[in-house]
Amino acid sequence: RSYEDQYTLGAIAQNIDHRASFLNEMDSSVRLLRLQIDDHATRQLLLRQTFISIIGALETFLSDTFISKTLSSENHLQQFVRNHSEFKQQKISISEIFDVSVKIKERAKTVMVNTIYHKLPTIREMYTGTFSIDFPDISSLQKYILVRHDLVHRNGKTTEGRLVNVNDKLIDELRDNALTFVEELTKKLERDFDDDLPF
Repeated sequence: RSYEDQYTLGAIAQNIDHRASFLNEMDSSVRLLRLQIDDHATRQLLLRQTFISIIGALETFLSDTFISKTLSSENHLQQFVRNHSEFKQQKISISEIFDVSVKIKERAKTVMVNTIYHKLPTIREMYTGTFSIDFPDISSLQKYILVRHDLVHRNGKTTEGRLVNVNDKLIDELRDNALTFVEELTKKLERDFDDDLPF
């Protein structure tokens, strides 16, 4: 595994409350928007970067939560390997079973770390396949993911060349949707955790 993958896994292991980290980021985004900036262009840059950072915080929550929860349970790890397309596509001979089984957890870690967590349909499949939960509705967040794509990859312009209008209202809407999504997913995962208990 690469240094970057090792670094990511180490950072996830150190953070034991992914929801709290996400909420801290949301609070920081509110404080950022309270800054008084008179220059219009600079204010627009701040708005764009704040929008991107909220999506980034959501991605981090989804990845850190998924990886730490999957690696904390042998059952979840088995479900991940059983249901993920990366492993479904691979064919092995019986003579290779023991060699593969020794390396499977490390391979699973690499796949999880290298997943793009703002591709919500893919992440929904991973969560439902691994934890057997009803993943929250992603339709309201999908439009913000598309805006993020224009901000990150086209410097704030659409494919037609129009400048994306990012304002306080749009950021508030994004934050509210992200908060609702995280709270709903957290509750579903907590119920899943309770179901794992032997009593």
